Amino acid sequence: MWRGWGMATVWRGPAERPVGYTRLLWKNGEYRKLWLAQVVSNLGDWFNNIAVLALVWGLTGSGLATGLVIAASQLPMVLLTPISGVVLDRLNRKKVMVAADLIRAVLALGFLLIRTPGDIWMAYFFSAALIAVSAFFQPAVNAIIPQITTRRELIAANGLSNATFGLMMAVGAALGGVVSGWLGPQAAFVINSLSYLMSAGLVWSLMGTLSAQRPLGHRTTSSDVWREFLEGLRYARRRPEVLAMLVVKMGWSLGGGVIVLLTVFAEKVFRAGNSGIGWLYTARGLGIILGPALIRSWVGNDFGRIRRTIPLAYLLSGLFYLAFSQAPSLWVAFAVVMLAHFGGGITWTLSSTVLQQIVPNELRGRLFSVDNTLVVTTSALSTLLVGWLAEMLSPRLAAALAALVFLGYTVLWAGAVAWSRRHHPEAWDEAEVETVEHTLSAPQRVPGP
Repeated sequence: MWRGWGMATVWRGPAERPVGYTRLLWKNGEYRKLWLAQVVSNLGDWFNNIAVLALVWGLTGSGLATGLVIAASQLPMVLLTPISGVVLDRLNRKKVMVAADLIRAVLALGFLLIRTPGDIWMAYFFSAALIAVSAFFQPAVNAIIPQITTRRELIAANGLSNATFGLMMAVGAALGGVVSGWLGPQAAFVINSLSYLMSAGLVWSLMGTLSAQRPLGHRTTSSDVWREFLEGLRYARRRPEVLAMLVVKMGWSLGGGVIVLLTVFAEKVFRAGNSGIGWLYTARGLGIILGPALIRSWVGNDFGRIRRTIPLAYLLSGLFYLAFSQAPSLWVAFAVVMLAHFGGGITWTLSSTVLQQIVPNELRGRLFSVDNTLVVTTSALSTLLVGWLAEMLSPRLAAALAALVFLGYTVLWAGAVAWSRRHHPEAWDEAEVETVEHTLSAPQRVPGP
């Protein structure tokens, strides 16, 4: 039964000092393999993303068409994440990830067919196809991390995974812009395909079955998929602190359509071409890396600090994207985009860490699928709206309006949490007991084969 926006102290006692990134990679060989798979896969992704955005802009010169590419790479996730969550809670997660990588390696080569403005539909199709398969990959990563790390390693593992995404965005976007401008976008598409093959090999080398250890029982039907997805939603409805964490990333994505403006500002406002697109995405990546890294030691495993940090992260994103809307040059824009994405990286890392700690293993795949569904739905709609506003009004005004969304959600989320804590203290008490039980019973490392 819903009892308001209650929150809970997820970890009792003083904050533990989390394991550092270097020690995590040195001591935990299984996480190291998963991390390396993320490195090569994310690097290829950003070679591909910059090449596709530059190609579409070059053929159309339209912010809306560019936004459609981003939206097309998000919307299939809405339809497939309910299925992927159930699949990940029933099947071998490692094999699902390997299959996803191999399929994506083939699909990535489809962009080579785009030659003229009449071929733009293929950019939408292959972008959608890639993300459709990725709907099975990323939730699997989130579900596996708690299985191959200890409790003390978990916040570092999440921080490093998000930092890796940011670092590969920074490096891949910068290099992708150079490669796309020098050798043409086709070279970037081939590099992306090869990166998926390397990722598949690394994931396959992981030890253990990495399943949710749930018996299949009988052949899975479409009604089973829907029923089990709804089971995950009902679980979130009964756990107000879970529901609160589920809408953290969604809130950032409501204003996240501003991402489409990185391409528009680079090409139309600053006249910086492919390299300008790469530099602004590099700034985004650096912010995602540095934000979680700077707050990791202070936050530790203290949920009170996590709860207080999330609205501050929203505030950071809103203020600096407001500054971005008035940036006079590419390098001023670089600086404020990086600072804005401090907030994005912080919200992503903290909300994922809490969900991994408090959600039981047998439900984790479905809960992260719900998480991804909320994110991609709001992000796709936001992207289309901001792209349209950039066409109808101006890129600067569109950026300012997106920034106001971040600022408004800051007040909404913090206010809802404060109201619940004041009016529903029983939800706090109940959630705290259940959270400790889940944390203590959560699986730690997967034993060898």
